[in-house]
Amino acid sequence: MSDEPRTNAEIADLFTLFGFWTSRGVDISLDTLLTTLRKHHVSTAATITTTAIFSDFVLGNRQTIAACRNNPNLVPIATLDPRRHLAWEDALQQAIQQGCWLFALFPETQGWWADEHSLRTLAQAILDAGAALMVEASQQGGPGRAAAASADAAHPDKQVILTGVNYRNLGEALS
Repeated sequence: MSDEPRTNAEIADLFTLFGFWTSRGVDISLDTLLTTLRKHHVSTAATITTTAIFSDFVLGNRQTIAACRNNPNLVPIATLDPRRHLAWEDALQQAIQQGCWLFALFPETQGWWADEHSLRTLAQAILDAGAALMVEASQQGGPGRAAAASADAAHPDKQVILTGVNYRNLGEALS
């Protein structure tokens, strides 16, 4: 087999991030992300800044959208955080108006995964807006919580993408 990439194959990465990940001491600048995507012949990547996950989701969503506007091979992932009760509904509408159609929720990383009411509220609002939804589900019980939060008779055709599934909860995710 040749080491040359197939020129007719398109590679898309559904979940990338850029920024500084404090707890891991990792700095993934936007330039580093773009260089890595080119190196591995990834034509399209959905991405989010770490600012949106770890600090301020409103500012982070703006940063993500701006980065994607300047780089047409990037697709913005927006997020919401229920710990900021007064801002998430406006942030959802702003992101939708600016062209975001993909949202990710980080209940485990942000420490609110046991709050099933918040997860259900955010999941339903995102699905009601017509956007696609990814939910972090790496811990035991995460896939079940994500499924329960997104189950709604009004959206029986909507699928939720689980991120972080691993060997410890693969059986739960598959069921």
